[in-house]
Amino acid sequence: MPLTTVSISATQSIAYTNLVTLIDTSDGTDVSITQRRVFFRTSTNTYLTDGQGISTTSAYVTWSYADASQVFDILTESTSLEITVQWLAGSTVIYTYTNTFIFDLQDYVFALGILASQTSSPGVLQDTNYYNSFLQFIVNLFNAESAITVGSDLYSSQNALNRNQVMITNENMFF
Repeated sequence: MPLTTVSISATQSIAYTNLVTLIDTSDGTDVSITQRRVFFRTSTNTYLTDGQGISTTSAYVTWSYADASQVFDILTESTSLEITVQWLAGSTVIYTYTNTFIFDLQDYVFALGILASQTSSPGVLQDTNYYNSFLQFIVNLFNAESAITVGSDLYSSQNALNRNQVMITNENMFF
């Protein structure tokens, strides 16, 4: 009996923001399936591989069909990805699912740190750039999420996250 619907869900670990968990949410069963392949494509057409590797050519990570979920160590910063999963019978691809996802918990964790600093050192609020910078940070997060959820726009989403990464890297200049 074939799979009636192929799909996955993806979540990011709050405790370990480098980890992404994929869960096979497909309907049906297909006894001919032997494995899955997962492609994590970035907005710059590079591919992330387990262990935080990056490949400039198409690269995939295997995911055993016996496992309903799999954890991948792929992230170094907030990232928007196109994830493609292929279900294989031997070496033949029989099903494919592709969707865009955003993994932005690194930005949220950083923002919570800024909030904690603001609470313990309220004088930072007197800095003329503080609110402008923090608002830009939040707007970038909103834009990154909206680009994925509304438009599946990987490029615009990642650019918004990249603007936040500059702020994170240069925290002393912005906050």
